Amino acid sequence: MKISVTKRFTFEAAHLLPMYEGPCANLHGHSYVLEVTVADIVGSDGMVMDFSTLNQIVKPIIGALDHSFLNNVVETPTAENILLWINEKLKDVGLWAEMLTLWETENSYATLLCEDSAT
Repeated sequence: MKISVTKRFTFEAAHLLPMYEGPCANLHGHSYVLEVTVADIVGSDGMVMDFSTLNQIVKPIIGALDHSFLNNVVETPTAENILLWINEKLKDVGLWAEMLTLWETENSYATLLCEDSAT
């Protein structure tokens, strides 16, 4: 039986959406909250994944986004495209997430259900 564990990460970043008709076409920033969920069977150590291991894997990826102009990192940096970028970076370092959720504001978020997770 699989169990999921989730860790939250935060970062600050600015972006603009030039193809958008509205205020988001202008330069603005967000205090993002990223939730990374992994799922697997519980190992012999009693864990799916140690939270500190998850932290060590995700922090460098978040570091590339923190206090950045996201348009220089992700083409068309919508919440959805940022999630796709993060998922690819996680796979590059061998972490196959079950689900990723990116909160752009306290009321607005996007969720990537990672259908191709390894477990």
